[in-house]
Amino acid sequence: KVHAAVLERGVKFTGCTVHYVDNVYDNGPILVQRILEVRAEDDVESLGTRVFEEEKIALPAAITAHFSEAK
Repeated sequence: KVHAAVLERGVKFTGCTVHYVDNVYDNGPILVQRILEVRAEDDVESLGTRVFEEEKIALPAAITAHFSEAK
């Protein structure tokens, strides 16, 4: 539903965020964010696929950042 909402609202950019979890929904400190442009030809499936590719970059980067900060 997220990608459909992005397309319905006509936003120009979307992406993904990896953050620490706290007791408030979607609120913890951010480790990594990835952003991408929403293309005119995007539909829910193509946008979801492109965001997923960014998620595959963001998660390992966040794990690296977490352990780098822990030292």
